[in-house]
Amino acid sequence: MPPPGRAATMEVGRACGDLPTRPRRLPTPDAGSTLAPAFRPAPAFTPAPAPHTRRRLHTRMASTLAAASTPGGPASPASLPHSPRPPHPRRPSRPAAALLTPRCPPCAGGRAPHHAALASPRGRPLPATGMTESASCRPTGPRPPPATRPAPPLRPPTSPSRHTGAGRALWVCLRVPLTAPRGGQPRPALIQEVTPMRRSGLIVGALLLLVTSVGAGFIVQNRGPRDAARLFAQVFQHIERNAVEPLDRNAIYEMATRGLIEQLDDPYAALYSPEEIARFSREQVGSAYGGLGMQIEDQRGVATVTRVFPNSPAERGAVRPGDRIVEIDGEPTRGLKLEEVSSRLLGRPGTEVEVTFVRAGVDEPIRGRFTRAIIHIPAVPFAILLDDGVGYIPLQRFNENAGEEVAQAVRSLRRQGASAFIIDLRGNSGGSLDAAVDISDLFLQRGQTIVTVRYRNQPTDEYRARGRTVVGDEPIVVLVDGYSASASEIVAGALQDHDRAVIVGTTTFGKGLVQNVYALDGGWALKLTTGKWYTPSGRLIQKEPRRDNGTAAGHDDAPADRIFRSDGGRPLRGGGGIIPDVVVEPDTLDENAQAFLRAIGSASSQVYVAIYDLALTLRDRVRPDFTVPAAWRDELYRRIRNDGVEVPRETFDAAAPFIDRLLEQRVASLAFGDSASFRRASRHDAQVQTAIDLLRQASTQKELLALVTASTGKAARSME
Repeated sequence: MPPPGRAATMEVGRACGDLPTRPRRLPTPDAGSTLAPAFRPAPAFTPAPAPHTRRRLHTRMASTLAAASTPGGPASPASLPHSPRPPHPRRPSRPAAALLTPRCPPCAGGRAPHHAALASPRGRPLPATGMTESASCRPTGPRPPPATRPAPPLRPPTSPSRHTGAGRALWVCLRVPLTAPRGGQPRPALIQEVTPMRRSGLIVGALLLLVTSVGAGFIVQNRGPRDAARLFAQVFQHIERNAVEPLDRNAIYEMATRGLIEQLDDPYAALYSPEEIARFSREQVGSAYGGLGMQIEDQRGVATVTRVFPNSPAERGAVRPGDRIVEIDGEPTRGLKLEEVSSRLLGRPGTEVEVTFVRAGVDEPIRGRFTRAIIHIPAVPFAILLDDGVGYIPLQRFNENAGEEVAQAVRSLRRQGASAFIIDLRGNSGGSLDAAVDISDLFLQRGQTIVTVRYRNQPTDEYRARGRTVVGDEPIVVLVDGYSASASEIVAGALQDHDRAVIVGTTTFGKGLVQNVYALDGGWALKLTTGKWYTPSGRLIQKEPRRDNGTAAGHDDAPADRIFRSDGGRPLRGGGGIIPDVVVEPDTLDENAQAFLRAIGSASSQVYVAIYDLALTLRDRVRPDFTVPAAWRDELYRRIRNDGVEVPRETFDAAAPFIDRLLEQRVASLAFGDSASFRRASRHDAQVQTAIDLLRQASTQKELLALVTASTGKAARSME
């Protein structure tokens, strides 16, 4: 049987190993033992020491260990009496000054004499070490009687570290060196009075020593996903139980999920709730919904119709732009947000809704009953023939019908005599990848690459033209600006790389990322970026953050000024986005127009509504070739002054050309539609006029390319 001192040492050592579910009582030493005060029976439950007790005990233990390891310290091992012990059977005895038989790895550099070994499951020393207790660990004085219930052997740790391994034991310093008082017998230095509280503090101190001096890497170095998951579970429990403000469990999980998404280096990743999914599907993804076919805006707190889609219930019901919606199914709309009005107008196709309008110039409200229908929002709202046989096609969205609408517009314009085309992608922020491929296919030869999508963990996708060309060799100009993105950049990049179009305008947005939407349980959805788009020549469409040396972060081999080549050998600059062949900045306002806008300041919305209201009163009195008389400006000035907008008359008159264009376009739109309004606006559009000038000088695409190359040859040579 081990002596009481050894049994107590092993019991304390258990704190660093596998703590039993119920603490065992230590053997009771003889009353005459010098260690009797230090090892009292442990109670059934040992409360944890107070924080200040743990800190003090840890500090004292550390300082004593340091003193013991200092040559000439308070404890001279040669002077400590101890019971004789036979030599180790496998190893020659060491001098008493060594204090350890043998040294344990953690204390190889120190001189701490008392240790506890985590032995094998059967209670024998692990064979690879052959470690035994040093002579200095034995108590002095009369040997107490054998314990009737020895402490069970300790099991080795299950988690490996640099101090553990196959056949090795983890040694932890649990006792302190004996010190001799002035002129007295040796006695324990720190554990002479170990109350239950102090005994717990000793265990905690030993654990602290384990972390600080033995196994700092024992926990940190082996931290993995399982530890992080455990950390999250613990934090979650504390927040749920102890946070000062109660939080719903579902809300905690949702916040954690959104926080995870925010940590991604993905500006387009998002988590959508079921309500957001329904709204997204109605307004962004699909081009059809059950409604009346009206576009509405909030004007002076009233939902006002600004556009009526063709072949819609609203058009068949004689609804006109400018009509104000005052009631829906007998419920007033005053005070409702625009989203609420829109939600009440929408519904299942085939259902009916009653709407009451107020129209300028009509005394009585107009009531109408409409049957909701699937409304098609056109990708190409109109197509018109401009001067010199130039066909103009504004592509405003990429939906499932965009390809067919562009094809129809080209055929219609060719029948009207168009010999060249302008495809306007300005302001088009993108949409369906399939729509971009379909539109590009209309202008490319069979087999030509349209776009390449590269993924992280999937094979590369390459989209090629299928030979659905609807044009011959007619010259084409594509207009772009800083708001052209995503699918717009795919179309512009494909036509530019294959020399099928000349790009005019300003550099595009640079969104070349592919997003997938994954359906989740409960109606939720996750949008995640999964790939990147590359043009046929290999240009990355996505604009990457720039380093100081001009390279793209994350793409060391793709400097921002890298030059690519079109099919015909024309130099094309990389670096993200589509850089135009002919750069034309948008129109800027003159000083008088800027002064007028500064004068109206935050009242610009009131001026806009005043122009709209005045145009409503004029639309039935104008002809297609109308001009803006001075009387219209006078009436507008009177209206904005009545609305409380203070503008000096001289400032207003100086900006007359700018104000006339605003009135002209609004009246034309209400009276004759969007195409008539654009025809007038294009006269003042520098980018459109540049495209028309180029197309006027070329009858084929080859001639257009030669013209552009000649005019930009100096810049092209400098790029190389």
